[in-house]
Amino acid sequence: YFRPSSIITRAANLMRVPQLASRPTDVFRSTSARIAVGLGRPTYNFEGRRDPTERDLQVTLDDRDLWTKFQCLTNEMIVTKNGRRMFPVVKVSVTGLDPQAMYSVLLEFVQIDPHRWKYVNGEWVPGGKAEVPPSHPIYMHPESPNFGAHWMKEPVSFAKVKLTNKTNGNGQIMLNSLHKYEPRVHLVKVGSELRRVMTYPFPETQFIAVTAYQNEEVTLLLLLLLLLLLLLLYLKKKCSPRPRLETGQKFFSSNIIILQG
Repeated sequence: YFRPSSIITRAANLMRVPQLASRPTDVFRSTSARIAVGLGRPTYNFEGRRDPTERDLQVTLDDRDLWTKFQCLTNEMIVTKNGRRMFPVVKVSVTGLDPQAMYSVLLEFVQIDPHRWKYVNGEWVPGGKAEVPPSHPIYMHPESPNFGAHWMKEPVSFAKVKLTNKTNGNGQIMLNSLHKYEPRVHLVKVGSELRRVMTYPFPETQFIAVTAYQNEEVTLLLLLLLLLLLLLLYLKKKCSPRPRLETGQKFFSSNIIILQG
């Protein structure tokens, strides 16, 4: 049983951590080779020779505060045979691109440790050797390729990504259940024979793939967010056309399908 005031206070705390921009990590040829499979042409990394037009390039994780809350609990993402959307959604804001250049934006799911995990006595512990990572778990944003100006005008959302534990050939991302993953955003500058890859990891988005939620605190946080969403929708209906909670409504409305799924 929750009091409404308690729900609002706890949910409001999700929105108070400042966003931090991520800088490109070192990208080795193995990463470039994986991405090249999705692009169909040779792809190389030139991180040591940054294009002067991208001197101030930054990729910032949106909703970082929310991701951090889940990270503290060891986040879990549901994988199903038919595919399940992610929550939270990976969404980034990009600045400093060359507005006239063409870029593709990709999201890769990297299996980050050598363990299979199990949930025992209220905590996640290593439970054996990891399975071989699925091949090419890379999702290309459907608006790729596009101009730098396009990617910078609004946050880039990967809300359509679906995670599965079966190979079904429907463009879904196959992951091994009970293994830990880190989503990484790749910016690929296209339009020349050699394609430069810039990779941005966000450790706070790490999660364990599961077929059902294991940690009841993760389930509680999801329930809390759903209750807040219902409250915001109620206030939107009862209040003026432009209530002061507009920002919160926009955030939760963008995730309503995922929360209900």
